[in-house]
Amino acid sequence: MAQVRFGLAPNLYPPELIFQAAELCEQSGLDALWLADHVVAFGVRRFAAVDAWSTLAALAVKTSRIGLGTCVSDPHRRHPETLAQIVATVDHLSRGRVILGLGPGESMNLDPFGVEWSSPVSRLEEAVQVIKALWTQEEVSFHGKHFKLREAVLDLKPFQKPHPPIWFGANSPRTVRLAAQLGDGWIPIARGPDVYRDQLMTLEAHARALGRDPEAITKGLFTYIGVAPEIEQARSLFEVPAKVVYVFNEYPEHHFARVPLTRAKAAQVLSKALQLDIGLERLRERLGIPLGTPEDCVGILEKYVEAGARYFILAPLTRPEEFLKVAQFCVDLVIPELS
Repeated sequence: MAQVRFGLAPNLYPPELIFQAAELCEQSGLDALWLADHVVAFGVRRFAAVDAWSTLAALAVKTSRIGLGTCVSDPHRRHPETLAQIVATVDHLSRGRVILGLGPGESMNLDPFGVEWSSPVSRLEEAVQVIKALWTQEEVSFHGKHFKLREAVLDLKPFQKPHPPIWFGANSPRTVRLAAQLGDGWIPIARGPDVYRDQLMTLEAHARALGRDPEAITKGLFTYIGVAPEIEQARSLFEVPAKVVYVFNEYPEHHFARVPLTRAKAAQVLSKALQLDIGLERLRERLGIPLGTPEDCVGILEKYVEAGARYFILAPLTRPEEFLKVAQFCVDLVIPELS
């Protein structure tokens, strides 16, 4: 089997749990810890979403080996100069272990706060151009549609040369092309192995057309995972959370990328999820994510490997109190079968 790497993505949990997740990554040989960069957390019972980059800065001095990334930041809440300086700072604190994950943005983090994000993909493209220029050039002048710099200087250059890798959370045709153009890595959300294969073929075709080697782009995948030693335990732990993910995916009026996720909206999503007459096996098939026993989960992930995935960011689909147990199941029962 092809060589595959794994990262762990704790959900928007309390900081002490995120620190425990980082310790698990360090001890178990996982490649990296990835944090969602959100203002707003998910669900009806919420925990305060900690700032991703502040937390990664703290983890930079608490860890020694693992990569530290976002999946993903957006280019709207922070000016590219600000984000470039923050990421370069964390890169120095970690001695070169930062990965900047970027995406076009989500309504839940932007609209309630009046953040301008029209033309999100073109803003994303310009932001990456500005960030790379500030990281690698002594003085930057940039005249874009969204960002304008005049003789701008970022003295703090990153620890990694020429700069930290930039990975794109890309699922749409335009963002997949942008990942092929400017990305060091690609981390779409799991939608099934067949969808992944088709998107990857498109990514590689764009890369070749742009004169890039497709092998220079890490082929990643962000996926929720629900694994337990026995199927009945898996049903008990993951059936309701998987139904919530299903509602977010299948009902556009509830998708947090398009609609602000107020507490009332979250309650509506949960109510609709609880009404769904669909079991864990069917949810696994429809969502294209690993759910069930270790054998079930390995089987799904193997199909993604066959489709071309080489890096998995695993996000256990659990309540906080179950997170470390399920993450350990991933480390002990799933990852060894794919590594």
